[in-house]
Amino acid sequence: MSDHPNPIFTHYTFADAIKELPILALFAKASELQNSIAHLHRSNDEMKAFVAESCDSEEDKREIEDYVSENEGVLAKFTERIALLKAEVERRGQRWIEVANMNGTDTNKENADAQPSEAQLAINGTVGNEAHHNDADQETGNRDASAGQNGIYL
Repeated sequence: MSDHPNPIFTHYTFADAIKELPILALFAKASELQNSIAHLHRSNDEMKAFVAESCDSEEDKREIEDYVSENEGVLAKFTERIALLKAEVERRGQRWIEVANMNGTDTNKENADAQPSEAQLAINGTVGNEAHHNDADQETGNRDASAGQNGIYL
């Protein structure tokens, strides 16, 4: 048996596999896929520019166009997987949180004014009732100055 897991080849097996994952893992996978999609778009743009500006032989052009076409197939598969992740989150009764697009804005306009969910807070590094602490408390390592508990938390 191999040390590496087998890749998931079909959307049916992907849909089955994500049913076992926690919500945060679903959002993490969506983020990973969005990152891959952005890189594939950039790569395709660069290859198309190269073909248009610098590619001399027809053989090289065809080869690069084949790579672009292959990337477009992967883009479609990744986009489908994001849709499956969204469907799984919504099947569990949770609200889908769009991954921020490349300029850092929320791509899901209807959620722009919504309060962050616990899943979103956990992704951002705070969970539950954790409060923001002022700079003085953070400098001294005092996480809960109001409760009178002193200590250094790493």
